Amino acid sequence: MITDSPASMAHVIRGPVSLLKWVFYRKEQMLTCEISVNGADSYDVCVVLHWDAGSSVIESFDHAEAAIQRHEELAWYFREAGWARVGETPGGHIAAA
Repeated sequence: MITDSPASMAHVIRGPVSLLKWVFYRKEQMLTCEISVNGADSYDVCVVLHWDAGSSVIESFDHAEAAIQRHEELAWYFREAGWARVGETPGGHIAAA
């Protein structure tokens, strides 16, 4: 006899969970642009400057689509400003491992 309901067997997520994380570099500097899920209908887009984590910026969104769109905008901006994603070649292609 099964006594556990599906709800009682579900995993409880505590704290933010990374949905998408890209690390960019330019010369000797690096930054991370990440989407974190903080619960139902709560998404944060975070930009962390590795050389100055105290200057991190967090934008909150109620919908995943809006957070993903913002991440895309930021990634475009970083590339236009000369940043490259770790693992990419200068042309924007993923480097072979």
